[in-house]
Amino acid sequence: MKVTYVMMVLLLAFAGAGAEGFEKLNDSHWDAEFVYLETGEISDLRAFQGEYIHIHFWDFKHRNDIAMLDSVYCSLVRDDFFLVPIIRTRDVKRVKAFVDRYDFVMPVFVDVTGELTRQFGVKKVPCDFVIAPDGSVVLKHQGEVDWPSIALRFKLFPKRKEQKKRQRNATTNPI
Repeated sequence: MKVTYVMMVLLLAFAGAGAEGFEKLNDSHWDAEFVYLETGEISDLRAFQGEYIHIHFWDFKHRNDIAMLDSVYCSLVRDDFFLVPIIRTRDVKRVKAFVDRYDFVMPVFVDVTGELTRQFGVKKVPCDFVIAPDGSVVLKHQGEVDWPSIALRFKLFPKRKEQKKRQRNATTNPI
């Protein structure tokens, strides 16, 4: 399958990162449930199976990192590439308030039970995984990513108005 421009950007962003621990997702990875914040619906990674997936585990301590990722979200996501930002917490109201306060464009998912976080072996955040369409872990990166440098280098920053317009024009599947 063709590696997209976005995939090349992420590979450059995470240069030197490896995929230690496991090489391919197993059923427990695909089946671990999380909540789509906007609708409250429970989902799992199977909704993204067969596509490139960038899973970004985050927390409130790294709000600059997640805010920068949100600012380039519209440029990163393509028909064959999905960004899945996951926060592990039981406090869904706090996440909703945070997302509303910073006017996020990207969808946000909550790992209420911690199962997805455990399945991926995430000990510290931020932590990123890029999964290929065949379920193989292309890369894993622990730590913050310099999203502004990447965005400026590849001219990924869309204007805020354009982000809102893209969000409104999105298909019925927001992810």
